[in-house]
Parts: sequence; structure tokens; C-alpha cells
Amino acid sequence: MRYQMHSLAALSLITVVCVAAMPARAADVTLDCPAAIALGSSQFIGDVSVDTGGGALGAYTLAVTYDTRILRVDSIAGGTTREFAANPITNSADFATGRVRLAAFNTASLTSPIGIANVARITFAVINATSPSASIGIEVTTLATTDGTRIPADLQGCTVALGPPLETTPTPTAAGVTPTHSPAPTRTPIRRCVGDCGGDGAVTVEEIVVLVNIGLRSADASTCDGSDTDGNGEITVDEIVLAVKAVLMGCAPEGASS
Repeated sequence: MRYQMHSLAALSLITVVCVAAMPARAADVTLDCPAAIALGSSQFIGDVSVDTGGGALGAYTLAVTYDTRILRVDSIAGGTTREFAANPITNSADFATGRVRLAAFNTASLTSPIGIANVARITFAVINATSPSASIGIEVTTLATTDGTRIPADLQGCTVALGPPLETTPTPTAAGVTPTHSPAPTRTPIRRCVGDCGGDGAVTVEEIVVLVNIGLRSADASTCDGSDTDGNGEITVDEIVLAVKAVLMGCAPEGASS
């Protein structure tokens, strides 16, 4: 009996050690699009989903890529999962570039969502359907759990079969009048580098998670000095939004106006 008990204890210890040594499961990041769009359709929606497998999703920074001769991004909204229902941070100036970045953070819960989370919905416009299909890729800069642990990721984009483009009637222009075009939107510089906890001139998703935890009062404000811009001893949503903008656009240059 004693031998059996020692053997069972040894087996349990080996099991714990083996499980602890196993690498973290990679998250599945998927862009789901319709397989085909109806003839004459001008828009479709791509759903971005993240399956962490086990840990609660805390924040992400992603990018979608596409051919600007065929597609354009019209808008990006939050996902159907409650913790990521708010619109992600994006830069509309990127919409016509073929690579659009988006980032969001979870301020609702430290323990969810776990498993598959729908985190964003992207509306694409078909601007030229002479191609039989359009491929859309997805990239991950960082994924993090609610405790700041970085998650590796497996990626899956999508391909959409296209119908012919809608016919449009050009708007007549009065004789002798030259059409004018609105200037492209310009990137508004962020006011300061809120969220740069490490002082290296950049803000990472892990630092965003730190700010969220401070805002939820599960971490002390001293863990990220300089992010409490109004000096009230707390991290607010407004300050977290500034930090997320810094993830996408970089920190303001030294001497920039505040």
C-alpha cells in the first residue's frame, strides 16, 4: 500500500511538472467574410474573432490588409462580445492605404471573455469588381490576457468572390467649373505619451493592460508613472484612450503642444 501511495504521489508530481512545462496554446485570430457577395452588392462585413482557448482576452492590436484597387474600408465597429462591444481605436487616414490597424482593450472584466470572442466588425466597400475575388489578410501585433500575458496567435484571413460593380451615374458639373476635392484627413498628433510605463518612448499592449488594471483598482497607479494626467490618483477611460492612440500612432515628439 505504501509503495502504491508513493507511486501515485510521484505520478501526480510528474503530471504537474509536465503540464507546467507545456507551452501556452496559440490563439486563433480569424477574419470571417461571406464566401461570395450578390451581384451588384457594394458592401460586405468581415467579422474579427479571437479564440484564446483558455485565458481571458484583455487587449489586442491587429491589422487587416487588402488590395486598394478592389476594396476600401468604410467603417470599423466593435464586436458582438460584450467586453469588446465599443468601437476599437483606429486611424481613418489608413482606410484607403490597404493596411488598417485597430486596437481595443477590455475594461469590463478581468475574467472574461474566455474562448471565442467577436471583437470587431469591419465594413468593406467593393470599388472594382473586375477581379473575380478579393483576399483580405489579418496580422497581429500583440494579443494579451487580462493579466498582461502575451498570447501567440495563428491567423486566418478570408477570400470573397465578387460580382460585377454597381453602375453609377456621374454628377454633371457646370460648364467652366473645376470640380474640387476635399483634402485627405490628416493625422492628429496625440498630446503626450500616456501609458509609456517603461519610459522607452513607445506604448505596448501590455502597458495598456497595466493601465486597465489600475483603472479597475487591481493594480497601484505607481506601476505606471506619468499616466495620471489630471493628477487625481486614478486612471480614467480618457487616459487609457490616449494610451491606445499612442500604440497606433506613436508618442508625440518632444516639445509637441499639449
